[in-house]
Amino acid sequence: MNRFIRFLTRMETGFFLLIIASALLFTGALIADVHDTALRALNFVTFQEWFPKHSMSPLLYVWILLLFGVLFLLAVNTFLCTISYVRNISRKGMSARRWGIVLFHCCFLLFLTGHFLYGFTGSCEKVTVEEDVPRTISALGLSLVPFAVEKRVLSVYGQEIQAAAEAGITVSDGSGKKTTIHPAALRPAHALGYTFHISMKDKTLSHSQVGIIVRKQYGRNLLIGGAITILVAIALFVPSMFRYRDF
Repeated sequence: MNRFIRFLTRMETGFFLLIIASALLFTGALIADVHDTALRALNFVTFQEWFPKHSMSPLLYVWILLLFGVLFLLAVNTFLCTISYVRNISRKGMSARRWGIVLFHCCFLLFLTGHFLYGFTGSCEKVTVEEDVPRTISALGLSLVPFAVEKRVLSVYGQEIQAAAEAGITVSDGSGKKTTIHPAALRPAHALGYTFHISMKDKTLSHSQVGIIVRKQYGRNLLIGGAITILVAIALFVPSMFRYRDF
């Protein structure tokens, strides 16, 4: 066990895991051509709900398990290497460059943890709403009352294609909280702890109807934290590149 832990603390192990993860992601791009529908389903269900439905696709099943296994080991390796690095440089003193390196490691861990939480926790529901027609999402305890639906349709070779959509919706939950949101295509709205997306794939809906994807994302705050951390890391690390090397 001690040998395995020492193996995970080595920087060479991290590079090796990065190479394997890159190879798996490249393989995933090829697999997506065959299992496009199955992979798209991950946008609407958690992984533990998705696995049993696709157990009859061994290639897809093995690939995604290997990917998560390698990413988990990579996260553990980054965590242990960061602790080892901090211990070593704390004797010399922490400079801005060294803080930047530590924060780069931390933002990587925040991004990975946020994606794991996003994949294994939370909830997602897709509903069709119509202007001035109340809609209840019982699974989430939400009530939606759309008061405006706007669509822009383009005509291409005689065929109508939905180019943009926007909706005005009053959202309320079981505790009596109420708010108004205006989600649009590629511009989700956030309210009551949920994210509301406009679906652009519902071609059969009328001009007064629109598809809404409602998501509860527990990893969102970690992803935001990771984005802030990487900006701070860049601000600390980049100026030191023009002064001297101090690892």
